Amino acid sequence: MLNTIRITFVFLLFTLTTIDAASPLPSPTNTAKTVLLEYIRLTHQEGDFRKAYTFLATESRNAVSETEFVQSAQSLSALSMAPQIPTDYLDMASRISKAAHAQTTYSIISSSSDGITAYLTVRFIMPDMESITMDIFSEMLDPSRYSDDSIGQESTAHFLTRLEEKMRTANRVALDQVYTLILENSEWKVLIDFRLQEMLSALMANSQSALSEGDFSGALKMLERVLELDSANPQAIQQLEKVKQMKRTQTELDNIRGLLESGSNSQARDKLEALLDNPALDPSMRPIIDNLLLLLDLNSNDGD
Repeated sequence: MLNTIRITFVFLLFTLTTIDAASPLPSPTNTAKTVLLEYIRLTHQEGDFRKAYTFLATESRNAVSETEFVQSAQSLSALSMAPQIPTDYLDMASRISKAAHAQTTYSIISSSSDGITAYLTVRFIMPDMESITMDIFSEMLDPSRYSDDSIGQESTAHFLTRLEEKMRTANRVALDQVYTLILENSEWKVLIDFRLQEMLSALMANSQSALSEGDFSGALKMLERVLELDSANPQAIQQLEKVKQMKRTQTELDNIRGLLESGSNSQARDKLEALLDNPALDPSMRPIIDNLLLLLDLNSNDGD
């Protein structure tokens, strides 16, 4: 009798253990898509970076404190929408960023998951900031517009009003960003490699510095390195095409200067006017072309 009880107990224990081992993992209390969309809403629309921090995976939160995350996120959010603004004007960049984000829509266009890790691609449709800001940045960069007097404040308000109007009617561009989420304690969390992000940010900053100094080859080298580390980086992809076009324009301008030195003024003028008619011309190159045309006019008057 005692042996029968023992055998029955062992059988029941084995059965329960087998059932437990075969049971599926607990279902997540949320989905990767809903978590990511809420994280993006907090970071891109609400600007609530403290709450967004709670959506990060443990590995990411161990790598950076909440304060560091908030400060970094605020700066990157502002500068990503207004990359040409000096960091001295970060407050203005932040205000522009909020206005741009208000005109931005996003949606998940693809996803894959093995039940533990999920990869989701989000497409952002946003105003083409490059095409709408260059012609009025000169106003913003005028120090008098940031003074404490009413005139400066009025000028700043006027600038923002103009910018917001342009955002509503500007062409839209699409940027794709890949996010990684992992399952932690039955909840999906956003995984960010902050060491990689720090390296990418430094490379982008170096690229911008090289560009401001007219070092197009150096800027391209930095951007290509970014894409080696993050092939889907939307800012690098967009900036790469811009810098390539600027480098081509610079090469053409060097050739035109050669024509001027050789006295081929008519041919130089035709090439300069062709550059101005090129819709891909970066606005920052226009003053150089205008100066060369002015030099041509002066040479013509001297000849007369």
